[in-house]
Amino acid sequence: MKSKDYTQYLTKEDKLDINFTQNRGKISYFSVNYSSLINGRWRHIMRVDNCHG
Repeated sequence: MKSKDYTQYLTKEDKLDINFTQNRGKISYFSVNYSSLINGRWRHIMRVDNCHG
């Protein structure tokens, strides 16, 4: 299995953290986390994934 992690900054205060695991070329697990910088701390706003059945 091959795992990859990416961070994409949308603005200075907003970012997406993306990670996924591939098995034989197919994505078996993924998550996309949207975070925002609020009062000096990164706060998780929304998460989408496929690991909870």
